[in-house]
Amino acid sequence: MLVGRACKPFAPLTWLVASNQRRRDYCLWLGGVYDVIPCAIWLSLYILGGIMSTERMIVFMQIDYHDMKEYLDWMSTKAELKFNPQTKTFPIYYNCIYWAFLGCNIGSEVGKHRPVIVTRTYKNSPVVTIIPLTTQRLNDKYPFHVDLECINSTALVEQMRVIDVKRIDKPMYKNRNVLSLSDNDWVAIDAQVRKEYLMSKPATKNK
Repeated sequence: MLVGRACKPFAPLTWLVASNQRRRDYCLWLGGVYDVIPCAIWLSLYILGGIMSTERMIVFMQIDYHDMKEYLDWMSTKAELKFNPQTKTFPIYYNCIYWAFLGCNIGSEVGKHRPVIVTRTYKNSPVVTIIPLTTQRLNDKYPFHVDLECINSTALVEQMRVIDVKRIDKPMYKNRNVLSLSDNDWVAIDAQVRKEYLMSKPATKNK
């Protein structure tokens, strides 16, 4: 461990003088700290206290407990992904479905540990383009929500994004093969991608 329990209040200061290896150890240790929610909240306040006004600190203290716990849990997971990534033992193919850590995001941004479609990847590329999936079909009839036939999920086309391959956790299997899109699913998603992400021509200005 980087520091003992008695030194935990000074952990942020320790970070500044630690070597790269110690920083990685620190992040894994910090994940253990965040399991103790009162200590985690205190540590967050300790770090933020110097940069937040009194009014903002009061707002910060009113954050929902479960939202705070979810965010702190994600910080622990993110630290492991960044500083202690696991070697991938499986290939990543486009048009196939994988589980990924999308994290604890802001507002309506889709997050959590969820299935995703890899829509674009290249050999040895550190990033992939993905479309997040729900864990059950929505059947909400929005054109940018494509209900899949290969799995009980809906593709959230409007949430398409690029992520690091470190966020890819594991493949989703069917009959011992990595689950891939059906032809009908691919056609429906491709049509919505073209519609959602095709740039509009700039308006003609009068000379």
